Amino acid sequence: MDLNYSDDLIRIPNLSSIAPNLEFLYLEGCKSLVETPSLQNLSKLTELHLSDCCKIKDCPEIPCNIRILKLDGTGIEQLPSSIKHLSQLVILSLDQCTALESLPSSIGNLKRLEELHLAECSRLVTIPSSIGELKCLEKLFLPNCSNLASLPESIKQLSKLKRLNLRSCERLKSLPGLPSCLELLRANDCRSLESASISFNFLEHDDENEEADRSEHENEEAHKSESEDCKFLNFSSCVKLNKKVMEDVFEAHLLGQKVTLLMAGGEVPERMRYKNKGSSLSFKLDLRHLIAFSFCVVLRPSRFIHFPRFEVDFIWESGNRRERNAFNLYSDKVVANWNAGPYSSDSSHMLLSFNGLRTRFDEEFFVKASFCFIDNHLWPEIMECGVHPIYRRDKRRSRNEKHQDDEECQSLLQILEDK
Repeated sequence: MDLNYSDDLIRIPNLSSIAPNLEFLYLEGCKSLVETPSLQNLSKLTELHLSDCCKIKDCPEIPCNIRILKLDGTGIEQLPSSIKHLSQLVILSLDQCTALESLPSSIGNLKRLEELHLAECSRLVTIPSSIGELKCLEKLFLPNCSNLASLPESIKQLSKLKRLNLRSCERLKSLPGLPSCLELLRANDCRSLESASISFNFLEHDDENEEADRSEHENEEAHKSESEDCKFLNFSSCVKLNKKVMEDVFEAHLLGQKVTLLMAGGEVPERMRYKNKGSSLSFKLDLRHLIAFSFCVVLRPSRFIHFPRFEVDFIWESGNRRERNAFNLYSDKVVANWNAGPYSSDSSHMLLSFNGLRTRFDEEFFVKASFCFIDNHLWPEIMECGVHPIYRRDKRRSRNEKHQDDEECQSLLQILEDK
């Protein structure tokens, strides 16, 4: 039954007696609708759309077989008691429910829920810890929840969560540990955010011998997979966020983990081996066992910014041999899902990216390497850039061992460069 945008519709009759087999009920944009009867006896109803029915204050009782429930822009203050029985619910959308003050703890009963939308729920202060029981949840959207002060520790238990949107949650001061399955985190414009516990507990996919034995075709396929699987963390305009987030992401790069970070800040990570002012740098590079690079650029403030599509032009020379490679600092998936249009920034920003190398070199092979970072002219001038080579052996070492190795390798390369 489609009654969308029936402007003069004030109420509807008890549908269980006249339409007992009803499967879909669309009442979106019925701005005069003031109430709906109980729908619990509609045993075949799977979708209910009440978005922008702004005069509805009380949500009707819902049948347990419902799969999609959209209440965006309604005046509801709380969810009905029947919510705990909705074991088939896949999508629950409550965007712009500005009167909604809390979610019931029984929301943890929604075992099949995949998407939970709570954008602009301005009275929402907390999320119940029972949310950690939603083992099928893939998307949690909370942008512009201006009074949301915290997230529960149990959010780390969301073993299928791929997207988390916390944009402009202005009262958030810290983020708890997040699930390792998370692919896209949008926490930009969280101006009070001071700390974020970023964990990257990923399994190693290849052992050392398997990597060495890959064919060129397999390496190309692995390179494509790396680009697709890259995780993206957007902390732009979070001016109070401490730099431990940057250090944690750089540490993840050393372990071979594919993470891209955008955050407010004006420095290249301290442990990044090669740094330079401007947008280019050169150094002598050992290609033996090289598997990836960690790249960094620092950008000036700007009044007009799109998500950057930076590329890195990499040229290496050895004798008469000269090769050229290009890297994108953002994967296509990141741009497709998170290009939110232009916005302004009054602070410098740092972009940190991991990029895998297609070709593998097993013999000692020193070359002259040159890197040039190229932007699409929508971001301001590059103030500083950095490159850190990542080697296969680094993935097998502890943090302390890697740190010691970094220092020794730095000294060795400095000697070679001096010669």
